[in-house]
Amino acid sequence: VFCSGEDRNVTAIPPSGYSSTVTIESITVLISGNILAGSGDVTLAPTSAVQMAIGDRESITYTLTELELNSVYAEGTLTLGSSLVTRTYLAGITHTRTGKTVIYSTGSSSYILVEPTYYAVDDYYGLNVSFGGALSLFAAEGIFLNDSVTVGGAFEADANFDSANQNSFFCMGGNDAASCTSDAFCAFGACVSKGEFRLNNLLTIASGGFDVTADVITIEDSFDPRATGALISALVNISAGGTINIGPKTARNVHIGLASGLDAYSLLTSSAGTGFELAQAEIDRISTSGKITLGNSATAGMWVRGLNYSAAEVELIATASSSSYIDLDSTGCSDACSVVSTYLLTLTSTGECLLQVPVSAPFLIAACDAGVTQTNSLSLSGSGSTLSYNVSGDILISGPVTYLGGGMTMVAGGDVNISSDLTLNGNIIAFADSDSSGDGDFNFFAGNVLSSNNHPIAITGNDMAIA
Repeated sequence: VFCSGEDRNVTAIPPSGYSSTVTIESITVLISGNILAGSGDVTLAPTSAVQMAIGDRESITYTLTELELNSVYAEGTLTLGSSLVTRTYLAGITHTRTGKTVIYSTGSSSYILVEPTYYAVDDYYGLNVSFGGALSLFAAEGIFLNDSVTVGGAFEADANFDSANQNSFFCMGGNDAASCTSDAFCAFGACVSKGEFRLNNLLTIASGGFDVTADVITIEDSFDPRATGALISALVNISAGGTINIGPKTARNVHIGLASGLDAYSLLTSSAGTGFELAQAEIDRISTSGKITLGNSATAGMWVRGLNYSAAEVELIATASSSSYIDLDSTGCSDACSVVSTYLLTLTSTGECLLQVPVSAPFLIAACDAGVTQTNSLSLSGSGSTLSYNVSGDILISGPVTYLGGGMTMVAGGDVNISSDLTLNGNIIAFADSDSSGDGDFNFFAGNVLSSNNHPIAITGNDMAIA
C-alpha cells in the first residue's frame, strides 16, 4: 500500500473478542504516521536479506529510528527483524513503549552489535540504548553489548539461535575476517565466537530477570570511547531482584569459578574439550537479590573450582544426558576452592554429583540421579528442613557433615557408605537398595560417629555392616 500526501496512521480495529495484530513487511521502512495496535502485537520485518539498524545508525538499508519506533503504540509485543536480517546495529535509542520488544537477527552470519555511533564531523558519540519494557535479542552468530543498555522489563538473549557454527570464530570489527584464532589476528577488533554473548558495559534491568543462552559468555570491562582512556565496568544490575539463568546453547562442559586464563578459542581447543566458562569475577559483576541458576539441559558436565555467592539462592544444573555430572573440585586451585552460598544451594544432575571441596550453605538439595560422592566437609547453618540425598546410584560420604538445624535422609538405589562423622539434630533415615534390586547395602565404617541428638535413626538395606 502506498499513501502519498499527508502522514497516515495504521490503526488495527479487531472484531470483538479478538486481539489486533499488525505485520508490515517491506524492502525499506519509513514511518511518518502512527501504528496503533491497541492491546495487540506489531511486527516490522524486511522482505529480502538486508542489514538492519535500530536507532541512530546511518547508511543502512533497513533502518528504524527512535522517532519511528516511538510512533508504534501497542501493548503487546513489538517484533523487529526476522531470519532475513544479516546483521543488526543497535545504537542511540530511547524507546518509551513499556511493552516487550523482540529483535531477530537470525539470517546467515548475522549478529547483533550494540555500540555508540560516532559522528566524525562533530566529533562526538551518540546516545545509549534504552527500552521501556522487556527486551529479547535473538542472533545467529553472537550478541555483543559494547554500550550501556537499560531495560524496563526482563532481558533475554540467545546468541546462537540456530545452534550452528557454535565452535567457529570470526573477527568482529577489526578486519572482519571470517575466521580467527586470537585477537591479534583481527588487528584492532576481537576474535569472538559465533555463539558468544559479550557484555563490555552496563546492563541495567529495572524489573525482571536476566536469561542468557550462548556457547561463550564474556563479561569484562572495556574502555569508554566517550572518555578517552577511561575504563568502564561491565555490570549486570538487576534492580528488582530478578532471577538469573545462564547456560550453554549447545552441549558442552561448563566451567564455573576459577578462570582457566584461556580465551574462548583456546578453551575450546584445550584438553578440557568444548567449554563454556563463567569465572567468579564475571559472577561478581552480576548484581541482584534474585536466584542464580548456572547450567541447563545442554550442560554435559559442570566443573566448579570455587564459588562464592551471597545475594540469593544458587542452583547448578547439568542434565544433558545420563553421563552428565557436577564436580565440585579443587584441581588447579591455590587454596581449598570452597563452595560458599549464603542461601539455599541446589545441585541438579542426571548423572553424579561429586562434593570434593568444603561446602558451606544454610541448606543443600542434591538431586543427582547417578549418585552422590562427598569426600570433603559439608557444613549447613540453616534449620527446619531435612538434608536429602536421593539418587538411583550410590551415596558415598567420606567428609564430615554438620547440620544442627535438622535431620538427614539418604535414599540410594545402590549402596550407602559412610566413613566420616555425621552430626545432625533431627531424624536420620538411610535407605539403601531403594529399588529392591538386591545390590544396595548400608556400610558404616569404624571410627566414625552418627549423631541425631536424641532423634530416631532408621536404617534399611539389602545388607548392612556397622564396623
